[in-house]
Amino acid sequence: MAVLFAHPRPFRELEHLQLETVLRSGGAVGPTRRRMSWIDRALQPAADALAPDVLRRLRLTLPLVFGTEALLTQLDICRSEPTEAVEAMAWAARTLVRSALDRGPSPASR
Repeated sequence: MAVLFAHPRPFRELEHLQLETVLRSGGAVGPTRRRMSWIDRALQPAADALAPDVLRRLRLTLPLVFGTEALLTQLDICRSEPTEAVEAMAWAARTLVRSALDRGPSPASR
């Protein structure tokens, strides 16, 4: 992450190229799929404790708060300092997870 803070331009260009590729192909590209596999592994321990719709919603919202896109949004749009950007992203992820857990257990685990 320190590299991104020191040299953000190549990361912005990569994001632009990836977006163009997705728009042209109509589908996800490699890094997106990799990120989803990380999320799936991270959520695995909680899978039985969450209702399937809540787990799916959490799985679909977590990519919005971490990764290069989220960090560049924090730096470029929000004008956050690097430390503040990382803290904001971590806070958002924790908030999403807490919200999902507060919705209660899945019917199978009751």
